[in-house]
Amino acid sequence: AWTKGMKSAESQARTETMVTLGKVCKGLGNAAGNVHREIYKCCKASLTDRVMQVRIATSQCLLEMLEHATFLYSTEFENICSLCIRAFEGATYQVRLAVAKLLGVLVGHSL
Repeated sequence: AWTKGMKSAESQARTETMVTLGKVCKGLGNAAGNVHREIYKCCKASLTDRVMQVRIATSQCLLEMLEHATFLYSTEFENICSLCIRAFEGATYQVRLAVAKLLGVLVGHSL
């Protein structure tokens, strides 16, 4: 239900939604396996959002998901890498830090 209104929501609501989804992934761990793909779909659109805070929150959400969703660093590895590269475009320093951390942990998990 949270991911349904992401496209039409205000930037603050999008940011808070991504923070909440990250906490859901962290708190539930592997028990949230059935919603990881839905959260990932939401993250794909938000990682290149025009608002920098949304990009940071999305990077942190994906970082939490990496610990429990193995498809992120196996079948979706190339897609996430290209999303991260696109997230660097026009990004602030804070966004570059968050995305670089995500990319580093992603590569580390894939080895």
